[in-house]
Formats: sequence, C-alpha cells, structure tokens
Amino acid sequence: MDTETSPKICCHCGCCRITYNFLFVLSLFGSLCLHIFDVGSDIYVLTDLYTKSYEFFIACLTIMGLSFIGSSIASGLFLSDKDVEKDKKFNPACSDKSSSTNILNILLGLFQIGIFIEAYRSFKIGQKTHPFVWSRLVEGLVESCPQSLFQLFVVLQSGDSFSVLDTIRYYSSIAISIFSISIVMVAFEFYRYNYEVIINNVEHVEGIKKL
Repeated sequence: MDTETSPKICCHCGCCRITYNFLFVLSLFGSLCLHIFDVGSDIYVLTDLYTKSYEFFIACLTIMGLSFIGSSIASGLFLSDKDVEKDKKFNPACSDKSSSTNILNILLGLFQIGIFIEAYRSFKIGQKTHPFVWSRLVEGLVESCPQSLFQLFVVLQSGDSFSVLDTIRYYSSIAISIFSISIVMVAFEFYRYNYEVIINNVEHVEGIKKL
C-alpha cells in the first residue's frame, strides 16, 4: 500500500504499517509520561533535600509551588469543554462559566489532574487540545527550566557529599527536565504553525501546509 494513496499511513515495511493516528497516540502518551516522570523526579529531589539542606529544600519547594500554581491558573482559565472539537478556534470563554466551575478547574490544575483530562479529550478528538499544549508549555517554562538549573547548582555545590547513587538520581532528574522542555518547545512550535495555517489561514513558510 502506498502512503500517497493512503494518507493515514505514515510509513510501512512489509506487513508492518505505522499510521499517523498511532504516532499521535504515542506522542500523547509520551508527553504524559514525561510530565509524570518530571514531576515525580522533582518530588524525589524535594524529599531528599529535606534531609540534606533546609535552604535548598525551601528553594526547591518554591519552584514546585510556582509550577503547581501556574498549572492551576492555566486549568482555571483555559480548561476545554467536554464537547471540544477538532480544528476549531481556541476560545476559553472562562467568563461564561460559573464561579464554582472555574474554582473546580483551578483545583484540578493544582493537583495535576487537569492535564489528564485534556489528554483524554485530545485522544477523543484525535488532536491535542489547546489547553493541553499550553499547560505543557507553562509547566516546562515555570518548572522544568528553573528546576533543572537549580538541581545542577545543588549537585555542583554539594556534589562531594553525595553518594554515587544520589548523583545518578540528580543527574537523571536534570536530564528528564531538559528533555521534557525540549519536547515541549518543539511540540508548541508545531502546534502554533499548524494553528496559524488551519485556523487563521496564514502560511509563514510558502508551500508548507502542516508541520
């Protein structure tokens, strides 16, 4: 089967065919896993710093707190509706929602549940929702970037007192944060370009309809 006559097929080798839908689901699942691993590794570092340095613990807790607050604000303002549709202009219309709904959405974001709701809705429509992309961007800029720099500072500052296992864990957490923000920035660039073409009918690169 030819990919030109079957646009849903990305590539194939013999009887093995990879569809664009499969790549989308893989991308969505990968984004969620990165988010979980990133937050999980940061929580581990936070608990570890509690036993090692109170000042570092407070700094790490502040960064994570800002990240959770950013996620809660993003969810409260931009959480999509359950009837969200594919290739539609993003209109949060948070002012049209009741105060109780906005407060609930804020709490969902604070406890990191909002992104899973957006992931489900993204899977349902076959396209990442606008709030999903934006929440990942906020998490990357507010948490992953400063957290990776802070953890690198901690390792360089106090590395002599760390065991080999602790050093591996810290560097693993740093690597996850850096990889996460890299994926976030690339995904956001794809999202913005495709949004401009599909919704606003603006081609920034002639002849390129979709990234």
